Amino acid sequence: MILDLFVEMDYYGFMIVFHLRRVLAEKDINQKELAEMTGISPLSINRLYHGADRVRFDTLGRICKALGCGVNELLEYVPDEPQAESGGGSGGKSLFGRVRDKVGL
Repeated sequence: MILDLFVEMDYYGFMIVFHLRRVLAEKDINQKELAEMTGISPLSINRLYHGADRVRFDTLGRICKALGCGVNELLEYVPDEPQAESGGGSGGKSLFGRVRDKVGL
């Protein structure tokens, strides 16, 4: 199963999901190959892949160019859903919990 990583978590009431693992798997490209294609160090690629670093705009641009994809394929905006007074909608889960369920963590 391909797991996606979270760049910003629930602090601002939304989440940005970084789909680097999924896109690399779909394109059958490994981290070392991506590092060579982008000129980004293998350590930096690995840290992005595992969610240890936030992605910078210039890095995101280099990754998009190398993979031949758009930013919209790598990033997903997930807004916080307002909680209904009756506790419906999200089942009482936090934004992180709902997104974690969505991507199968």
